[in-house]
Amino acid sequence: MPRRLKIVVLAASALLGAGLAPPPALANIVISPTVVSGVQLNKDTCATRVVIMTFANFSEIVRVDGVQISFNNGGPLGKADSHTLGGGATSDQFIFTFDTGVDIQPGQYVVTAAWEAHNGNGLSRATAKTQGTVVPPFPSAAKAGKEAKCGLDETARDYRHAALNFSAAAHKLRPSCLECAYGLENTAILAAELAMLAENLANDPPDPNYTMLPEAVVPTVRSVVVGPGISADAATALNNLLHTLGVAVGQARAALTAVERAQGAREAHDATWEERQSIAAAGFFTGLATQLDALPAAMDAAGAAMRTGGFPNPTPTLAEIQGVMAELMASTKPERLTDDEFVSLKLGTGVGANDFTEPVPVLDSFAKANFDNATTVAALRADAATLTADPLIDRSGEAAPTPSPSPEPSEEPSPSLVPTVAEQPSLLNNSGFEAPSLQGSAFATLTAGKQPALDGWQLKGSVDVVAAGGGLAATGGQFLDLSGNDTGAGPGTITQKVKVIAGHTYRLSFQLSGNPNGQPAVKTIEVRLGGKRQTFTFDTTGHTNTDLGWTTQTMQIQAPCGSSTMTVSFASKTEGARGPNLDNVVLADLGGAECSASYFTWWIALGAVLLVGAAVGYLLIRRRRARSAAKPDAAQANPVPDAHDAAPASAPPQAEAEPPTADAPPTEELSPGPSPANEPDGGPDDPPTAETA
Repeated sequence: MPRRLKIVVLAASALLGAGLAPPPALANIVISPTVVSGVQLNKDTCATRVVIMTFANFSEIVRVDGVQISFNNGGPLGKADSHTLGGGATSDQFIFTFDTGVDIQPGQYVVTAAWEAHNGNGLSRATAKTQGTVVPPFPSAAKAGKEAKCGLDETARDYRHAALNFSAAAHKLRPSCLECAYGLENTAILAAELAMLAENLANDPPDPNYTMLPEAVVPTVRSVVVGPGISADAATALNNLLHTLGVAVGQARAALTAVERAQGAREAHDATWEERQSIAAAGFFTGLATQLDALPAAMDAAGAAMRTGGFPNPTPTLAEIQGVMAELMASTKPERLTDDEFVSLKLGTGVGANDFTEPVPVLDSFAKANFDNATTVAALRADAATLTADPLIDRSGEAAPTPSPSPEPSEEPSPSLVPTVAEQPSLLNNSGFEAPSLQGSAFATLTAGKQPALDGWQLKGSVDVVAAGGGLAATGGQFLDLSGNDTGAGPGTITQKVKVIAGHTYRLSFQLSGNPNGQPAVKTIEVRLGGKRQTFTFDTTGHTNTDLGWTTQTMQIQAPCGSSTMTVSFASKTEGARGPNLDNVVLADLGGAECSASYFTWWIALGAVLLVGAAVGYLLIRRRRARSAAKPDAAQANPVPDAHDAAPASAPPQAEAEPPTADAPPTEELSPGPSPANEPDGGPDDPPTAETA
C-alpha cells in the first residue's frame, strides 16, 4: 500500500474509533444545601407569612436544578420550583413564602428542602436534602399596633439590605484594606441584628418567662481605628454610627423581650406582670424610636466622612452577595467572627434576601434616603403612650393601616436626648430620668449647682442617676437614687412646677424601690403634690440590683379654683448614699369641671367680707378700750383682758384674701372666725353690765 494511502486509512480509522468510543465519565455532582426559615409580614397586607430560603453549593457546574419543600416529613405543600442556569453555576438559591392560616397553620414544623440538579445533558445528576425548623406564631395579644408592626418590618428590610451590601463589600476589601473591611463588617453585624430584632418585634411571639423585667444592653463591637483608607474623620463618624446602632439594638432587644413576656403573662392570666412588662416595653419603644430617628443622619454622616477621606467604594456583584449568604449558611463559622456575630449576620441577612434586587456602591448604602424611618418612629412613640395609659391592651384585632406616601425626609436635627416612656403621657419633663444619658456608665452622681444637671428638675442635695450596670430600671434604661454619693451635699430633693387647669383632678404615679446595697434597709421618701404631702417607705430586704422590687405608688389632688400651677417634689428622708429609688414619674390630668367665674368671684367676695369684718372688729376693740380708759374705777372692778389674753380677732392672713393656688389649697379650717358680737370684750349688742347699768 502506498504510504500516502496508508496515512489516510489510519486517520480515518482513528476518526471512526473516536466517534464510536464512549465519552469520558463525568464526576458526580455533590450538592451541599442549607435551609433557613423565618416569619415576616406581607408588606402589602401586614399579614404574617413564613419565608423559607434554601441555598446550595455544587461541586461541578450545574445548568438545571429544582427544589421541593415539605413539612414534618410529609408530602409537599404544593411548593416547588426549578431554575435553568444558562451557562451554568456552582451555587443557587430558592425562596418560598407561605401565608399563615392559609398555606400553613400555627405550630412547629420540620422543613425539608429536597434538591435535584444536573449538568444539562442528563449524564451527571444528583439529589440532596436539608432540614430546618419553623414556628408560625399562634395568635396572641399584640402590644404594638399594626402601623408600628408594618413599619418595623419595612425597617428590617432596609437594614438587612444594607447589611448584605456592607458584608459583600467587606469581603471585597479584606485583601487590600483590612481595617476598611473591619469597619464595614462591624456595621453589617449591628445592622443585621437590628433587622432581625425589628422583624421579630413585628411578630412578637409570647414568652412564658415573664417574671423578670428586661434591660437594654448595648452590644460591644471593635472600634474602627485610623489607618490606610480610613481618615480620622471617617473613623470618628463610623464609631459614632456603631454606637447609635448598638444602642438601637439594645433597645430593640429589650423591647422584644418585654413584649413577649407581657404576652406570656397574659396567657398565664397574671395581670400584674403583664402590666409591668407592658410599661417596660413602652419605655423601650420610646428609646428605640429615638435611635431609629437618629440613625439615618448617622448613616449619612458616616458615608460622607468616608467618601471625603478616600474610603474605597466598591460595588459588590449579586454573585458576591450570594457568596456572603453561602458563607453565613455554612455550618462552619469564619474565624474572624464571634459566635454572636455569626448568628446575628446569619439570622439577620438570611430570609430577607427574597426581595434583594441589585447591589449598589457601598458608600451609597449609607445614604439616609435608604432609611426612611419616620412612620415607624411616630408609630412606636404613639404605641408607647398607648401602652403606658393601658398596659393590659390587646391590639391583635386592629386592621392593617392604609398605605400612604412616604413623607419627605426631615432636615431637622435628631434630638440628642433619649426620652423616657412617661414623657408623652406625663405632664412632667424627663419623668423617667433618661437625661442626662450615661452612655455606658453604671451611674453618675449629680449635685445641686454643679454640672451635669438633672434635665427638667430643680435639684437640692445630691442624687445618683443609675443605668443598667448599677441596677434594673422599672422602665426605660435609667432611674434615680435620691440619696446620692455626694453625702456632703445631703440627700436629694427634686422639684418641678407644671401648669394645671383649676378644678381638674390630677393623679401622680411613680415607681418606688430602694438601694439594696446599704443601711438602713427601709428607705423613706416624702412626696409633695401641690398642697398635699405624703411619706412612703420601701423595705429593701431580700432585693438585689437585678430584682429591685419596684412598686407603683399614687397620689391624687384637685387643683383649687384660681390656681394655674402645681409643684411636684420628691425628697429623700434617708441619710447616707443608699436611698430610695425613683422611676417613671407620671402626672396625668384626669379632667373634671373647670371652675366657673362665679365660684372664683365667691372666694373674692368672701375675702372682702372677712376683711371688712376684721376692720369693724378692730374699731370696736379700740372704742371699747377708750371707754374703759375713761372709767378707771370700773376698770379695776372688772378689768378688760388685754389683746394677748383675748380670743383672736377674725382677721385672717392677707394671703387668705387672694385666690388659692394648687400648692396651698383651701381647707375646711378656713372660716371667717368668731364674729365681734362673740368676743369676750362684748360688743354693741352685749347685755348691760354692772358698770353700764
